[in-house]
Amino acid sequence: MTTRRLVRICLKEPLNDPNDRGVMPMSTVIASHQWLIEASWDGAVLGDPQVFRNTNVGPTGAPLEDQDGLPLAPAWVWWNGVPRDMVKSYRFEDADRIKPMTTKNAEPQSKPVEARARGAA
Repeated sequence: MTTRRLVRICLKEPLNDPNDRGVMPMSTVIASHQWLIEASWDGAVLGDPQVFRNTNVGPTGAPLEDQDGLPLAPAWVWWNGVPRDMVKSYRFEDADRIKPMTTKNAEPQSKPVEARARGAA
């Protein structure tokens, strides 16, 4: 079983922010500077997706900047989980675009999936 990053999940019912009613309920969650989606994957069945929110982005979803005008590093915090039976469709992040995550700054604990050899049996 591995952890895979997802680009998008479409849900049967909208997902609400458990702590902030100012965040509009979402039927589709799209990975961005503000959102990160991960799920376990055994090669056939998707696990329950976990949605993380970057606290270092502004209300528009643009990364916040420090006093020098440089973007702040992402600060991922767990936002919500989605039972897999609520997922209508999903799309994985391309393996060659995945960047390793670290345990620094309480970031999600995913490990990048190694790119499989193309055409290997």
